[in-house]
Amino acid sequence: MTLWSQKTTEERIDVLIWHYKTMIESIDPTGTALTHDTYLNDKDRYDLVCEWVNFVRQLESLKEKRT
Repeated sequence: MTLWSQKTTEERIDVLIWHYKTMIESIDPTGTALTHDTYLNDKDRYDLVCEWVNFVRQLESLKEKRT
């Protein structure tokens, strides 16, 4: 097992992407959190998943730019 401080930037980004995707799946296992119905009835869940999805997209974009 490699310590966090010994990981490359790309490896750290991969870990963060995996972590946030896992958290998204635990909150939104059915993939319905970003629907209009969820927006109306469970705004907190909608906002949280939306923020995490956007963060994952930013990490993936950053990873692409580094390669």
